[in-house]
Formats: sequence, structure tokens, C-alpha cells
Amino acid sequence: LPLVVGMAVGATQVAGRLPDAHPQLLMSGGFALAMIAMLLMTRLRVDSGYVELMLPAMVLLGVGLGMVFVPATNLSTNGVARADAGVASAVFVTVQQIGAAIGTVALNGAATRASAQYLREHVGSTAADPAAVIYGFTTSLWWTLAVLALGVVVTMTLVRDPGTPAPRSRRVDEVSSQA
Repeated sequence: LPLVVGMAVGATQVAGRLPDAHPQLLMSGGFALAMIAMLLMTRLRVDSGYVELMLPAMVLLGVGLGMVFVPATNLSTNGVARADAGVASAVFVTVQQIGAAIGTVALNGAATRASAQYLREHVGSTAADPAAVIYGFTTSLWWTLAVLALGVVVTMTLVRDPGTPAPRSRRVDEVSSQA
């Protein structure tokens, strides 16, 4: 529930109130907030309290993701003919869902491998050892943080203001002027 509340706040109160803000800044800021949330969650220990650690991290993660999803959704249909907007939106949602599924499988694999490594290094521990599970979780959180950092780089590199025309290659310009 805190994640969903955070996403609603990020989408409506932050991204929704900044319609003139550059999508690159909103998305990069959202990724940065999500990265901070991941950093908080890597502090997870067997005796960590939910209210002290996970609750604020989940709300912060939600706000950050809300700031990413709104401009990303808008950009996915920007410039698409009205008749094709439904198809463009459906493609966006489909790609988003497939990416989430692949990410879940990859991060689950990282957590499982890390937990197995912990058990090999701590002879006498069992698969039910909470420390092994936490070690796996925190390993996957570090990988998530890396993916979010990549999101910042990709956003800063590829996302442009929807009102700005895409840069044309020199060759296209040269060919056009010769015609």
C-alpha cells in the first residue's frame, strides 16, 4: 500500500503539477528518488523495523516511480496520430509489462544465487536462515539500484523535450539539400 500511495503522490502531485517541466528532469529526478529508496532498503537487517526502514523507503520509491511513469507514458504517445494512439499506448504497456517480468525473474535469480552463496559461506546455516534471505534481498536491491542508475543515464541521453524536433543526421540533410 505505501508504494501505491507514493506512486499516486508522484504521479499526481509532482509530475501532474509540472506539465511544463522537461520530461528528462522529471524522469531523472524520479529515478534518483527511487535510487535513494533502494539505498535505504539495502540497510535491511534481520532485526530491521518496518516503520523505521521499509515504510519510508517504499513511499519514496513510489513517489520516484510515479515521477517516471507519467512523463514516460506521455512520451510514448506524443506525436502519434490520434487514430494510432490506442495502439501506441498498448505497445507501451505491453513493453512495460514484459520488462517488469524479465526484471523480476533476473532479480529473483540474483537474490537466490546470493542466498545460496551465503549458505555455502556460512556452514551450518539452513535455507530458512533469515540472514541468508536478507543477504539475497539486499544483493538484488543493489542490482536494482544499478538498473535505476542506468535509467538516469538513458533518460539524460535519449529523452528530449517533446516540442523539440529530433536531430537529423548530416547525411540526411545533405541528401535533402541536393534534391
